[in-house]
Amino acid sequence: MITQNYIHKRQNGYYYFCVNVPTRLLSSTTKRQIRRPLRTRDLATAKKRVAAHVAEILPLFDEDRLPDEAHIEYKRVKAVAEKLTAKYEPYTAVSEQTVDQLIERINEIVDVRAVMPTPNVVQTAALVGALETPPLSWAEAFEKFKALSSEKVKGKNELQTKRFWRRYEVKTEDYIAAMGDTDVLKITKNDVKKYRKILKEKIDSGEFLSNEANKKISWLGVILETVFDEEYEGMENPFAGIRISGYEDDGKRAPLTAAEIAAVTEGLKTSGARPEIKALIRIGMCTGANAKELALLTPADIHLDASDPYISIRPNELRGKVKRGGARHRDVPLVGDALAAMREFPNGFTIFHTNEGPTQVNCAMSDYFRKITPGKGKGFGSFRHNMADWLRRSGANDTLKDSILGHTNTKSHSMHYGDGYDIENKKEALEKALQYANLPI
Repeated sequence: MITQNYIHKRQNGYYYFCVNVPTRLLSSTTKRQIRRPLRTRDLATAKKRVAAHVAEILPLFDEDRLPDEAHIEYKRVKAVAEKLTAKYEPYTAVSEQTVDQLIERINEIVDVRAVMPTPNVVQTAALVGALETPPLSWAEAFEKFKALSSEKVKGKNELQTKRFWRRYEVKTEDYIAAMGDTDVLKITKNDVKKYRKILKEKIDSGEFLSNEANKKISWLGVILETVFDEEYEGMENPFAGIRISGYEDDGKRAPLTAAEIAAVTEGLKTSGARPEIKALIRIGMCTGANAKELALLTPADIHLDASDPYISIRPNELRGKVKRGGARHRDVPLVGDALAAMREFPNGFTIFHTNEGPTQVNCAMSDYFRKITPGKGKGFGSFRHNMADWLRRSGANDTLKDSILGHTNTKSHSMHYGDGYDIENKKEALEKALQYANLPI
């Protein structure tokens, strides 16, 4: 097909139309090529869309003319419209207006023409709504989302920023794989419900848990909510209010059973995992701290010479803040096997003090727990839920529990007064919790 010659592919997989301008039409101000996005990663769709550009531009070359790019530039038309009237409305929206709305619109145009009797092509297009809103691909929506949400990566280094945005981008790729590369401005509630049905089928087949499936929906909603609010006023977010519920795995990661705790402990004796990984597991089991909190401890955060040894989970040179900050910054006593494990690495887990460190820890933990609890969705994070249960069942009140685990969910005012709990209070509570769990103290 002749149009195939005008189709090119970007590094991100999206196709675009490109044609060389004939030499006879070039000048010092003329670009050598005309490029236009086709907004699709599907070659068959690209072939269909490129035909319109070929039909528009090649005949102009034959007439020794170049296309007037101004009249097809939606952003420029929209910006001009917003200067002349309240906002830009494409012709399809105008066609659906009531008589009263049409009269009001005509009056606006008459008012503008009174001071602008000979509008140019862009101004005319702006007044009459000549251009339909161009399609918005997921790739374009994602890039807009990043630009509008720079505060989300404030304080992160280059790799952390890349990793943060990638989590959102993957969700757009998952949607495209399931539903096709659609114009996000035309996604309906029914489309999202169809996607939800696909996700539920994958939950049922054991591909992932409902919590992960809900992230696939809600994070797409965050992207569109941000973009729509800023650039598409009045556009309804089709992902709003849609989630998956009713599954037993719904919500927080399940704690490990007593048998699984025993299997984790026994597995450490024969595992080929790095000594650092084994130590992190032992400390996590006895403190409820998560893997990243522990992996990024520095020597200044480890207090082995204190009368009651403890670790400080707080901002340091490796991290601007602990996840969620606030109450997650805390001191945690080293009790039982946690103290012995920490003595093996008094300067922290320096092998993970790199940009790739957190990813390496997560991968190693996933590998280890996948063998111990296959297909159950349990992992290192389950220790936090185990410890919460052990603390409550051994007599600790919720504010004391929260001060150890860094929770902020307790609906109580008692922690807003005084200095809170000291290391001795926390140590006693942890010792009772480990004793309840039949773990060595």
